[in-house]
Amino acid sequence: MGKRIIFFLWVNILCVSVFVFAQTPYNVVINIHGDPATQMAFNWFTNARCSAGEVIVMKNGQIVKNVKAVNTKHSGYTVNKAVAKDLEPGTAYSFKVGKENAWSEVGTFTTAKRDKTPFSFLYTTDQQPNFDWQHEILQKNNRAAFTTHDVNFWIDCGDLVHHGAKLNLWNILFSAQQNSFLKTPFAPVQGNHDAKGKSQFKRHFNTEKFNITDLSGSTYTYVYGDAQFFAINSEKCINPAYIREVKNWMRTQTKANPDIKWRFVYFHKNVYTGADDEQNEKLCAVWSKSITPLFDELNIDIVFQGHSHIYDVIGPVKKTALIPESVSNVHYNHDSISFPRNVNGKWGGTFNVKDGTLYFTNGTFGTAFFEPLPLELMPGKSFPFIPHYASLITGRLAKAGNSTYSHISVSANNVVISTYVIVNGNSVLFDEIKIFK
Repeated sequence: MGKRIIFFLWVNILCVSVFVFAQTPYNVVINIHGDPATQMAFNWFTNARCSAGEVIVMKNGQIVKNVKAVNTKHSGYTVNKAVAKDLEPGTAYSFKVGKENAWSEVGTFTTAKRDKTPFSFLYTTDQQPNFDWQHEILQKNNRAAFTTHDVNFWIDCGDLVHHGAKLNLWNILFSAQQNSFLKTPFAPVQGNHDAKGKSQFKRHFNTEKFNITDLSGSTYTYVYGDAQFFAINSEKCINPAYIREVKNWMRTQTKANPDIKWRFVYFHKNVYTGADDEQNEKLCAVWSKSITPLFDELNIDIVFQGHSHIYDVIGPVKKTALIPESVSNVHYNHDSISFPRNVNGKWGGTFNVKDGTLYFTNGTFGTAFFEPLPLELMPGKSFPFIPHYASLITGRLAKAGNSTYSHISVSANNVVISTYVIVNGNSVLFDEIKIFK
């Protein structure tokens, strides 16, 4: 009898443990959502049977916020979303998500300060895992970037996965980068691969909603320090209604923040790039013609791009022309020209964006490395409407050949973009440019 009781208890303990484990949150992320000085958004997945959940926000170990999640059930899992509001600016918090006996690991974040204190962020793009073996590489890349730099937040220009409808690829992405998703506010946009099929992008992130012209969660804005950021959805590049709405929205948002020094835009498809035509689809030219006049109008300082999987520094440009005398201190050595690692023999440089926009792409945080277009073949098929296209590439043009990311520091005086390649799990400086106005 005693053995039966012990066996019965053991089975029940095992069943409870399995049930609790199944409800433990996974794919947890903190997202910039509205004002990063007073709000933070949370997104996580749980077992399909889990119908309740919350986020607990703590300051100095004391609970200050307790926010119930909005749950949406899907086949095999539940998506949980919550936003903590009325937080204190410039304050360090810890948090956990889930429910009693089924909590996530404890994460941390610090809200933005209300003043124009210098800050820094990471910029990545095109992780694009498609196979299980890429998990280890993404994990090493993530470790290299976040152990080298302590940043305030992290942006990504899309193609986070190879096929947006495949849940297993999102699981690879999140498990490889989970530690950083728990500790660094994340602000992504979707790429063409993320948008495939019934995309999981909006289920995995909790960004501000735009309107019916973009329901993906890939169009939003926020002010951090002395900079305004616009995340926009280049996958809507052939949608006239979306283009019209984005133009009106960006005009309104810039007018609402007249004292901001820096204005940054980021998206996936390139509007300027030195990429090979086969990799740079013709839709990029459509996107360029429709959206770059707005950047000229609003005096956008820097545009961060993805999609091309190469490294290039273009501009400052206005009305498809290079701004005269806007580039200085670029290093050049004819002997260093080597296709595809340094197509034009340039590196470094200082760029004055007072009268134009710098267009920047840093390669890929993943494993797919493409080649630039040779200078003599530019403008190529994608940008035939700019016959002087090669002259717009004012900084380095290269195939990085390794996973890359950029550390970007922002102050009142300048913006410094330091781009690193990851070699044997270590961050090695690849190029560094300075922007002022």
